[in-house]
Amino acid sequence: MSSSLVVKASDVIENFRTLIKYRNSKSHSEQDYYTGLIRRGKVFVIEIINGNIELAPSKFVGYKNNSMQEHERYKSNGRSGTETTPQLTRIYQLHNKVIIDPQIDAVMDVFKNKHSITLSSRNRKAKYKYIFNPSERNKILSFNNPQIPFFTKTDIQKYTEYARKDYGKNNPGSIEIGENIREKFFDATNYWAQSINIPGFIAKPGTQWQIMGKFLSYTWARIVRSEYADYGVYFTIGLDYDAKALIYKIDYQRKESKKCKVLTQEQSRIFEELIDGTGAEWQQIDLGKIGSYNWEKLIIETEEFIHNYTHLYDTLIARIFGIPEISPQQQYEFVKKGAEFVHNKQVNPKNIRKSKRDWVSHNREMAQLGRAGEEFIVMVEKKELEKKGLNNLAERVEHTAKEKGDGFGYDITSFTPDNKVKYIEVKTTAGGCESPIYLSINEIRVSKELGSSFYLYRVYNFDKLGKSGKILVKRGPLDEKEFKVEGYSAIVTSKK
Repeated sequence: MSSSLVVKASDVIENFRTLIKYRNSKSHSEQDYYTGLIRRGKVFVIEIINGNIELAPSKFVGYKNNSMQEHERYKSNGRSGTETTPQLTRIYQLHNKVIIDPQIDAVMDVFKNKHSITLSSRNRKAKYKYIFNPSERNKILSFNNPQIPFFTKTDIQKYTEYARKDYGKNNPGSIEIGENIREKFFDATNYWAQSINIPGFIAKPGTQWQIMGKFLSYTWARIVRSEYADYGVYFTIGLDYDAKALIYKIDYQRKESKKCKVLTQEQSRIFEELIDGTGAEWQQIDLGKIGSYNWEKLIIETEEFIHNYTHLYDTLIARIFGIPEISPQQQYEFVKKGAEFVHNKQVNPKNIRKSKRDWVSHNREMAQLGRAGEEFIVMVEKKELEKKGLNNLAERVEHTAKEKGDGFGYDITSFTPDNKVKYIEVKTTAGGCESPIYLSINEIRVSKELGSSFYLYRVYNFDKLGKSGKILVKRGPLDEKEFKVEGYSAIVTSKK
């Protein structure tokens, strides 16, 4: 095998990112180069990146760290897809076979139309061949349909008026209203739930939009730890018709259900006592603010809420059902109740020069601690994916800083359960969450470029020998106003 060929999926993803950069470039030559590659391609690799379907010719993404210049060099040396395609089929576990699928052709048509790409005359009747993870086929096919539309103020005002009104299963008017409510509210709520990515948690979608001949007055879906899926305590999200608002909170089961346990009177008392005044009992986005939201903003906000109240959720489970918050086998915990990232004062260089500390040894120890923290998160990411049965994704988790060097602005390349790439920057301390975090200009810049695909993992109370610690997660771009950079420190403080 040639050393210039990709050897793992993360190598392929890097090439996808290069092509996406060309497609979005202000340079006409780069845009034209990208379009030409797609127009002339015969065998395409398929990935889902940042929530979008992406297709790229195997002859480009099959060479490691490829670029316009490198690819032209390969072509001039007579190298082509005849060597990249077999290697890519091995990476995607297709055993030297490519896929021919008319339904995937329809996805290709959607992709070309989206990016205004027309085929060359000789390729108009060509049969495309594809390389992708077979377990991702249904997810890929979903891109043949438009994304679920976001909630709108007009729809909420119109259809929430039917709350608790009669539903006639043989009445054409009721059927039409019911279909609209299902599509605009229930499908949207389930899409919201299934888009949330919290390690260790799974979504339980709602299915009923009417019951016993009455329209419901809400939509809801549950977010729960996978091991507590049938317990009657959960995060819940949805649309409350009476409040005309989007809601997220921690709640419990009050009525008999086949889905989860109903809390007893005493268990309900314990729940109310623990949650009262925490802010987890009810959060809402009012009708007047919904217009300023989109899926990305809503999902990030909901994920942050769940991260912030995971410790409270675990406490509720432990107190109500008498089980441990963290199992003895678990060496890590995604925490906490009400913590946030805030900036600290500028570090004074004069104070550093006056210090008697051996800074050479100190910096070496900090580098070793940082690397150990990164290795810890690589282990955590793999374990979280494996717990969901996603061994194929777990195998693709990459310690980027170790394998490719520092300077990328992130340390680890991982994946969400729905195969979206996560770029993780790790900051580690053996101290508490209030210990300083040092950030660079490059890390701030890269976080903005990657947007919601960027994750800052703060590892604290870290035991390097025992490989255990607590993890605080912040997703999305980092703000200079929130984080001071270069010669500044940032700290995490707990809200009282």
